[in-house]
Parts: sequence; C-alpha cells; structure tokens
Amino acid sequence: MRLVVASVALVVGVSILLPPATAPTALGQDASVEPSASASASESAEPSGSPLPDAHITLAPAVEAIPFRTWAVAVTGGTSSVDVLEAEDMGSGFSVTVFGQTATVELTLTLPPDLQLVADCFDFDNQVPIGAVEPPQRFVLQVVQGGSYECRYGSECAGPSGPPQADVGLYASTGDFDVSPPWPIMVTGGRAVAFGCSGGPIAALTLRPDPEIPELLFGVFAVESVAESASVEMTAPRPKGGRVLVSARCEDQTNERFFDALVRPRQLVFDVVPGTTYICDTRARSGALPPTDTLAGPTPRQSSGSWPTVLAGLAGVVAASLLILVRARRERLR
Repeated sequence: MRLVVASVALVVGVSILLPPATAPTALGQDASVEPSASASASESAEPSGSPLPDAHITLAPAVEAIPFRTWAVAVTGGTSSVDVLEAEDMGSGFSVTVFGQTATVELTLTLPPDLQLVADCFDFDNQVPIGAVEPPQRFVLQVVQGGSYECRYGSECAGPSGPPQADVGLYASTGDFDVSPPWPIMVTGGRAVAFGCSGGPIAALTLRPDPEIPELLFGVFAVESVAESASVEMTAPRPKGGRVLVSARCEDQTNERFFDALVRPRQLVFDVVPGTTYICDTRARSGALPPTDTLAGPTPRQSSGSWPTVLAGLAGVVAASLLILVRARRERLR
C-alpha cells in the first residue's frame, strides 16, 4: 500500500513541475486544448446584467363608497406599467421599473375643486410609512428595486373647516316607507345642516335608495351646536299600508353605545355632541302599536356636560365616504 501511494505522489509531483504547454497527455497530444462544455457552462452561469425586480404599488380607497378612482401615474427615474390607474374597491396594483437606486412616483387623483386628497403609503420591506401628499390632489413617494408598497386614500374638504359637527345617518326599509316623503328635523341648541363641504341649513331629511342595497333607504345630515350638546327631533312620515313604527334604534359610533330613540308614535329624539357620529335604524310592522314593555331598551344618551377631548373630524369628509362606514355598522343594529 505504501508503494502505491508513493507512486501516485511521484506522478502528481511531475505533473505540477512540467510546463502546461509541453505536458504530454495520455494520447501524446498537446495539453493546450479548448475548454470543455462543462467549463463554458460554469462561466456563463455568472451574473451578467440580469434584469432587476420591479417595485410594486397597490392603491385602494379607504372606504368602498369613495367615487373618485382615476389616478394619473408619472415616474421619474424609471417607467410605470400604466399611465392611468382605476382603483378598485379592494385595490389595484401596478409595477415600476427602477433605472437607478430609486425612482420618484407621482400619483394624481381626479377630484372636484372643493375636495383635497388625504393618503398614506406603507413600505412593507422596511415596515415604515412612506411618501407625502402635495395638496390638493397629488401623492409622491420614492420606490426602490423590488420594493412593495400599499397606499390608501380618501378625501376631505379643501380650505378651512367649519365648527365641529355631529353627523347623523338614518336607515329605513323600502318596505316600510316611500322615498318621497321628507323627515322633518328640529334641533334645540343648534341647527341641522346638509352634510358635505358647504352644507347650508335644512329643515327636513329626504332618504334615498342605497345604490348597493336596494331594499334600504339612507340619508345623512350634520348638526351644528351652539352649546356642548344639542337635542335632535326627527318625525317619520306615515309608514306604508297602515304599518306602525315600532323601533328606532341608534348607535353612538364614536363611543360605541346603542340606545332607543323612539318616542311614539313617529318621533326620534336624542342628544348629540359635536365630533360624534350617530346612526339610526327604524322598523315598522303591520297592526296596532305593541305594549310599551316590548320596546324597552337603553334610554337616549344625555350630554355629559363636557367637550370630548378628541373630535372625530368626519364633518369634512364627502358624504359618500360615510355611506360604507355606516353600512358596516348597520348589521349590529339588527
């Protein structure tokens, strides 16, 4: 065994000492031959300008009822897969090819002149917010190769905001009420105003069919208070076919509290506080009014006598944005 090992060592030593150009092969040929196919394949496996991954951006409305969906897309330092994006309810995405280390993406939303953009984006790779709004309707962010970003947006009233308001939404069934009759409103300690950026005083609320739930009617208005609270009184029109109003349940969404607002036969009476959102749901049924104890429930919330420390700020949001907000809560009223 030692003799065999020594022989191998000698052969290896000779091969190392011989110049490569004159080292004989087993067939007596010159050793300077072309590289094998396996060597060529190994060399070609080295990176040589392979394409870099694109950045990906997803854009979604904060609530489904936002009607403004058309975005213009512009990129500096790269290219976008789209020039115009229509944002869908659950979000729409596009990719950005980044030429250098970063690219600047400008997203411009088509908005009416009385509204301005509110938006934010999140960088999933670095787990940080990214980008900034450039009023009134542009959002700008920096992206990198292979980055993943999710943006959500809404709108608010442009210009200075008015006094704090309470927002009141009302649901009714098309099986209980017709569309046309208004619901008169009286406010003690304030006034009722149309919901929106430039709403004026109103004396009644007209409910409209919900575009996504045809069997429901919906309306919304705001209350401007001159004190720490105001009392709202709404009178329902007569229900269809001799039906009677048997329930008017409301939710203080800001404080997550439910209460019964019905004062028979057809009035809804409750207090409101600025910066708070209230959603009410009415029910009627055929026959005479039920006994009082069948309508038992929490009493209307009274004013606490102090201003809330944080105001919800919903008075500046377009009415369509509130529609989905209250629809999501409505099932809890059942």
